[in-house]
Amino acid sequence: MMIDPIISLSFSIYSSKGVYALLLGSGTSRAAGVPTGWEIILDLIEKIAHQLGEDCEGNPTDWYTTKYGKEPIYGDLLKELAKTPAERRDLLRSYFEPTDEEREQGVKLPTKAHNAIADLIINGYVKVVITTNFDRLLENALQQRGLQPTVISTPDGASGAIPLAHSDCTILKVNGDYLDERIKNAPNELSNYARPIASLLKRIFDEYGLIVCGWSADWDHALRAAIERHSGRRFSIYWTVRSNKSDIAKKTIKLISAEQINISDANSFFNDINENVKSLNDFQKAHPLSTKVAINSLKRYMQNSQIIRLHDLVTNVTDSLVDELLKEKYSYNGTINGDLIVNRIQAYENDAEIMLNLVAHGLYWGGETSTPIFTSAIQRVANAKESSNGLTVFIRLRHYPAMLLFYTAGIAAIGANNYKNLHSIFEEIIIRKDYKEKPSYLLLHHHNILSADHQKVLAGGESQPTPLSNCINSFLANIFQPIIPDQYEFDKYFDLMEYFIALCYLDYNLHSEPEQQRTWVPLGRFGWRNVGYSRWTAHSFITSQLNKYGNNFTPLTAGFFGADAERMKKAVDMVEEFANRVRSQSGWF
Repeated sequence: MMIDPIISLSFSIYSSKGVYALLLGSGTSRAAGVPTGWEIILDLIEKIAHQLGEDCEGNPTDWYTTKYGKEPIYGDLLKELAKTPAERRDLLRSYFEPTDEEREQGVKLPTKAHNAIADLIINGYVKVVITTNFDRLLENALQQRGLQPTVISTPDGASGAIPLAHSDCTILKVNGDYLDERIKNAPNELSNYARPIASLLKRIFDEYGLIVCGWSADWDHALRAAIERHSGRRFSIYWTVRSNKSDIAKKTIKLISAEQINISDANSFFNDINENVKSLNDFQKAHPLSTKVAINSLKRYMQNSQIIRLHDLVTNVTDSLVDELLKEKYSYNGTINGDLIVNRIQAYENDAEIMLNLVAHGLYWGGETSTPIFTSAIQRVANAKESSNGLTVFIRLRHYPAMLLFYTAGIAAIGANNYKNLHSIFEEIIIRKDYKEKPSYLLLHHHNILSADHQKVLAGGESQPTPLSNCINSFLANIFQPIIPDQYEFDKYFDLMEYFIALCYLDYNLHSEPEQQRTWVPLGRFGWRNVGYSRWTAHSFITSQLNKYGNNFTPLTAGFFGADAERMKKAVDMVEEFANRVRSQSGWF
């Protein structure tokens, strides 16, 4: 049985990242209701004829040629109908830019194909797009994701363009842009390109594979000739076909030995490609081998006290995570919806998986000598250089990987009953924000990562008071399963971690910023779990231990709350008072 060619192409795109360029014709924009350049010419001729009171509906081009003694040229028509550049731009916008009514109907907006292509570009799988279209639908789809592509639509632009390899995305509009009256439409205009455009095309065809979609090859003579001249290629050419091909297209496909792929439309084709590539990427990230190797290496280095090798291992994994977090895939300025938030969270969890495992094992089994390696690594992730531009929800979410690492480190220390490590994790991981430095627990908690309204999109968001806290618990339980297999015990350590965050948060505000005297605390799931039952709670556990040991309580001897039992009791009482007030006002109980 033959493998589906779309699946084969998906594997090629995934395994050869950035190797394939796209060649897009009018078929990719047709579903958006955007006219082709030739359709605009015909409409303009009809408008001229109407102004003259004449009928040209039978054949507008013949009418125009007879009337004016020349073939209709796009630029000439525009100059006749609109005398100034501003007037011409206004005239053209009606063809390419949606009215409010069209926007509501989804007309002249990026299609599924444009959005899928934009995803492939954002994730680095496609870097070069050649298009015969004049519209800006692909540019709009990319800008909604926070990427400003390099757009070349004139010979001057091609001459001064940065090298293709140095641009996240280059869009070459071989026939021009709709706001430039020099766009090509007539047969004589499409028969050749200016030298800079021709040279750039040659370089693309020499250096990249090619995926052709929505292009008939019938009218763009210079483009077809450029492709045919470069039949000896390093990478394959895939040519998508919806229906019967013209003789010209058949000849070109055969000449360049392109692999033909039958598709129903551009939307389904690019959507399938994008989903297939995502699936391959998810499979690779989920593969346990790299995580297992990293954990085994860490255990070996710790067992043999190979502190330098341990440092290098953690540093390399941290470098990889930071590089991943700074990629364009985490930039987005479009419309917020629940799926985007959930997908962003899952992407962060996938990218941080190896480092989370190292932190969990390292701080559970390790001693004070190795702790600075992990606290330094977590601090690097938290302070990775980031832009303050974009949607607030995604700016705040950028700290989600650091928060997962902070939680993981704290749970591991608590599970190992190592409160000196916990104190280091709380006080030595310093976060830079708004030109100030603050300890980790003030910023790396779930209330600061995602607002209450945005947390509602998570699983159980409408029926739980702390949906993000619950989701983090479920995710980290899997990370800790080899270390703390008992879910009940893990829940205890998780609740204690969030309880210490609340206690330290309150204590900081009382003693470091006494003028503010804020009693609000980031209440985690511990504030609701087991309330009213005789089962274990973080509050009852800490209270009993404080009463039993006083200043000898292990967290105090480790340095928490200035080693003062009364100071800690005050924080415990105030957190419990706040939790009771929130519960009574929330309506959850």
